[in-house]
Amino acid sequence: MSKKDTAYLEKIRHTVGSTIELFQLIKPNDHILIGLSGGKDSLILTEILALRRRYSLVPYTITAAHIKVKNIPYLIDKDFLQSFCDNLQVPFIYKEIEFEDDKQTESPCYFCAWSRRKELFATARALQCNKLATGHHADDAIETMIMNMAMHGKISSIPACFPLFNGDIDFIRPMIQILEKDLTKYAEIQSHKGLKNPCPFDHVTRRKEFRKIIEMIEALHPNAKVNLFNSMSNWIPEYLPYHSSLKKTVDTKFSIE
Repeated sequence: MSKKDTAYLEKIRHTVGSTIELFQLIKPNDHILIGLSGGKDSLILTEILALRRRYSLVPYTITAAHIKVKNIPYLIDKDFLQSFCDNLQVPFIYKEIEFEDDKQTESPCYFCAWSRRKELFATARALQCNKLATGHHADDAIETMIMNMAMHGKISSIPACFPLFNGDIDFIRPMIQILEKDLTKYAEIQSHKGLKNPCPFDHVTRRKEFRKIIEMIEALHPNAKVNLFNSMSNWIPEYLPYHSSLKKTVDTKFSIE
């Protein structure tokens, strides 16, 4: 591996470390369950958290889990995931589930994700993990924000850390400050392969359509994606239509008759 590639990997790992420290995502003696989907993002997350244990002053334990939904015809290389985790000295759990037939639709993405997430929570509790980590990145946060604005009239996204079940489990996203293109480059350097046969419904999701819109915006301004992400922590209330100086009696809901 070239020095340039090595430096790039270290840069990404350092960014993850900085995010962990900034949001205090990992604390002493945490047991973290990683949702290992088999895609590049979760592979990178597992690798970085595993390698980070070697030099981190904060001791923690990690376990990786893949939840296979039998209703969805995608293929996962279970042996590869097992070998990948073994090489990193990370315990690996593989489970198969299915969601109820009456919940299946032409594009069952919501119920598939919900079922997998539910099983991850159950697995975390069974293993007494106090953290659940996923490979969500900055692009995921931007897409979620734009979708929520357009579809629900709310400015919200996915946080770096979110407590669940009265604080029993924290949902953490250590790669939330990294763009997908940077993770793609990381995966290419490390030769991380993805799913054998991706989900057949992936191309029809609404998120994909919003991703195209964001790409169009980025074509108009090269820093648009970074600026969209930074806007979530850069509010200027005085220049928003409905800031706090408005009286509570004012109806701030805009509608088109």
